[in-house]
Amino acid sequence: MTLTPQQQEKLAQIFLPNFCQQKQRVLDTKKRFVHYTNAEAAMNILRDKKIWMRNASGMNDFMEVTHGFNCLNAAYKGETGKEFNALLDAVFPGFSDRLKNLFNGWLNDLKFNTYLLCVSEHEDNEDINGRLSMWRGYGSASSVAFVLNTKVFFGEADDFGAFSSPVAYCDDAKFESEFRKIVENVKKDASFLKTLNQDIVLGIIFQMLRIASVCTKHPGFHEEQEWRVIYSPNLFNSKYIERAHASLNGTPQTIYKIPLKDVPEIKLDGAEISKLIDRIIIGPTQYPMVMWEAFVGLLKGADVENAEGKVFVSNIPLRR
Repeated sequence: MTLTPQQQEKLAQIFLPNFCQQKQRVLDTKKRFVHYTNAEAAMNILRDKKIWMRNASGMNDFMEVTHGFNCLNAAYKGETGKEFNALLDAVFPGFSDRLKNLFNGWLNDLKFNTYLLCVSEHEDNEDINGRLSMWRGYGSASSVAFVLNTKVFFGEADDFGAFSSPVAYCDDAKFESEFRKIVENVKKDASFLKTLNQDIVLGIIFQMLRIASVCTKHPGFHEEQEWRVIYSPNLFNSKYIERAHASLNGTPQTIYKIPLKDVPEIKLDGAEISKLIDRIIIGPTQYPMVMWEAFVGLLKGADVENAEGKVFVSNIPLRR
């Protein structure tokens, strides 16, 4: 069964309401994203025209990934989860057991073999200086922020293998409240779900649980306004994303690289550096003009027009 665009959108509205709402808000407000990193990594991105995805279990916020699994487990085992399963079993008898077995079968892989690229929403008033808390939390004594256009994050490249999602900032109570909204959606649209192939519904609910697990963080991180690009190579291996190995902070590990190039055959547009990067902000550093000159040169090497007008130096008086 092939879904129409209208059916796909309705399914997303039922099971991924937060994603739909946040995506529309970003598009309506023409919001940009930003990726804070250290200067060496930023240089490599521009020189190699590839951006890295790291294993969630090796990132500095791994406990926040664990936080998402814990919130999901609490809600799913509670009354809201029980009602959710009962509603789905009324639509497709035996559905909840299929869902449980599918998700539990992938649970360890999702925890330990999920790769992420993390970006944040960028505010217009941060165009010159960036965000102080992000300079403090990410990068190093020489830090760089890539301000990114969002077209490629919301494209139609279904076969790419990686996808973007907003991070939800929830404690157990907030998570259950959001889960309750999905339960109410299932109640309202049960007759629509009955018209669909059970495997299609199973697939999107699995994705819902996957996103809830790896894209939920403690409310204390809310100011980051984070989005994540998510890739699970064992679940969906992409021929467009490259597997590699690197030593990060002295720890050898597997990484995945996303080539920064458009792929017309799958309608991937907006990934070229000249389209993707709106501007570069040099973070607080002892050597601002040295870095400015280097990054202007790197942009020129990536065929970016008006490179001098796209690199800015933050004047936040932060001392490392």
